[in-house]
Parts: sequence; C-alpha cells; structure tokens
Amino acid sequence: MGQLPSWSDITLNHVQTGNYPGALKFIKSLLQEYMPLWPLLRLTQDFSKREQELEKPFYNLALAALRFIITHQNADLNKIYELFSLVLSTVDLFQDRQLKIEPMNAFLEKSMEFFSEDNVDIFFEVLLNMVLEGSMNALPAAIFKPMLINFADAEKLSILEDMIVMLDLRTLDIDLAVKLCQKYGLFCVLMYICNAIFGDYVLPLVDAISRINGKPEETFIFRTGQVKSVNTIFDYLSFVLTGRQFPKSDLIMPMERQIDVKVSLYHILFSGTCVEWPPGSRKKLHTEKDSDHEPAFPYFNLLINFNTARMLSTLNEIFEDSLLNEGYAENGPGTDPPVQITRQYMIDVILDMMKKKESAREKVLMGVFIACNVAKYPQFIRLSS
Repeated sequence: MGQLPSWSDITLNHVQTGNYPGALKFIKSLLQEYMPLWPLLRLTQDFSKREQELEKPFYNLALAALRFIITHQNADLNKIYELFSLVLSTVDLFQDRQLKIEPMNAFLEKSMEFFSEDNVDIFFEVLLNMVLEGSMNALPAAIFKPMLINFADAEKLSILEDMIVMLDLRTLDIDLAVKLCQKYGLFCVLMYICNAIFGDYVLPLVDAISRINGKPEETFIFRTGQVKSVNTIFDYLSFVLTGRQFPKSDLIMPMERQIDVKVSLYHILFSGTCVEWPPGSRKKLHTEKDSDHEPAFPYFNLLINFNTARMLSTLNEIFEDSLLNEGYAENGPGTDPPVQITRQYMIDVILDMMKKKESAREKVLMGVFIACNVAKYPQFIRLSS
C-alpha cells in the first residue's frame, strides 16, 4: 500500500514547483484548530504543539518566498503586498503570543535586508499600505526609524503624520520624531506626542498662548512656522474638551482620566487671572508685557482676540459635552471655593467681554453665539434682564 505524503512533503512539493503562495496557504490551513486530517498528515493533535512545529518552517518559507519575488519577479510591489497580507493573516492564527510578536519582528527585519537602496521604497510602501488599512499597528524600531526618515526625505508629510499617529509609539525614536515634526511644522503630531508619550494635555495650550505672545523660543510645539499655525489649537481643544484624543478621535479613557484632562485645560482656559507656569516655578504665564494691564480671564481673552470665529466655533462643540450639564469643578491653586465650569459660566465670561469689545464684527459673532446657545440649552443657560 502507498503512503500518504506528510505535511512537510506537500509543502516541499509546492516549493519545488515555485508555488510559494500555495505552500504558505497550505501551512495556514494546518493552523486551524479543527484539523481532522492531522493524523494522515503526520501532525500532532495538540494545537499548541502544532503551532510550535509549524512556526519556524512558516517564517523560513515566507522569507524564501520574498527572496524569490525579489530575485525572479523584479520585486513586484503587488506580489510582495499579497505575500505580506498572507503572512499577517496566518500569524493572526497563532494563539501563542510568543510565536507572534518576536518572530514577526524578526521576519520584518530580515525582509528589509533583502532590499537594496534602489528598491527599499517598495518594502516601505507595502508596510505603509498595511498600516493604513489597519492590518498592522506596530513595527520594530529597526524598521520604524528608517521608514520615517525615508518618507521625511521625500517630504511625504501626511504619511509621516499617519505613521506616528497610527502605530504603537513604544518603538518610536522620540528624538527623531520630534525633530522631524518641528522641522516640517507637524504641529498636530507634536500635540499627539505630548499627550500619548508625555501624558501632558496642557502644554499644547500653554505653547499656543506663548506663541501668540510672540515667544516661539519658549515653546515646544509652535517653535517654527508662522503665528497662524496656532489655529491648530482650536481643533485640539474641540477634540480634547469633548473627550476625544487629538487627532485620532478615540475616546480618552478611562473616564476619570478624561475628566482630569478636561479640568486641567479649563483651569488654564478660564482662569480669571494669570497662572503659575511651569507649576512650582513661582513664575506667571503672562499675556501682557506689563503685568498691571492683564485683563480678566487673560488666556480666554487672548484666544478669542486672536481668532474670534474659531474660538466660538470651538465653544460650540464643547457645549455638546453632556458633562457640562453638571459642570467641572475648577479646583486649581487659588480657587477656593472651586469654580464650577458650566455653559452658564462660559456665557457669563463672554457677556462680560462683549461690553469691552470695540469691533462690531466680533460683538455680532459673540451675540449670535450666545443667542443660538441660549435657545439650544434653555434649561442650562439664563440671561439676566
């Protein structure tokens, strides 16, 4: 009687005929938990042991397939993309994390070695496509860094932004990322780095205040570019003060963290007087050269004077926050008792500013904003006669 070929015999037969995709798909089929043919193919029934048995042959075969495409098929981008898609979908079937992360990183690093300076762009393009479609959310540092440099040198800045925002930041070269963002004026990404890596949600607002005051040298984010770049702060406030991570739109979680972030921003934005900055320095964050001329609510006053329409548009979004129904206790230094930040509180601040405004246009914008929101939130906003 003849003997049925083993799984390794079938795999080798695919390889000998140049059918690398067929060989990889066959191994992928063996990684299904329900595999009734396991005894005929001479595989172990225990799934964890089967994973370990197939892991090394799979990655070696994937590398051999890549080398074949590069040397015999002119490094065809579509074929490389199909190969990497197949590898990723197969890796997802491994249940043991030890067989996923480190071997996959090693596979990617060895894969890059197969490419020359002339065609490494193809490798980076394939990985980028996988990042953008969401099938890859982390890269080893040895690949993340040269990819950033590659796209920066080509001045593909939107790609640079997407990579930093979409990928796991634990393998990011922070110094390189900051330098590139400052060089090319990627202010949104710098804000994201402040939040996601340094855990600082207040610095973007403080930097915007300093930049409007003509002190770019004192900023981390707005050190380069024209002062109009500060308009990004309005998008930032719209996101974060409605509980969303800027610029991703993911919710800031847990809820306790989200509330702390909002309170810390409201403490600056609606502070009635200048605050100490940096905390513990005994220095005040001034908006006027002569501290005696500081207006009430200096930072809100600065931002609304800088761009009235954008500031009011931002407040319009912030007002949607249902937690403003109860309000946020602004309990920063010197606030005793704590100020309750509510829609009513913000409307009162704007009404007070309207009385001192000289610009008819700005008065009209404020008036329209107040009228619209009084009608929208009649149970939360009251106007005195």
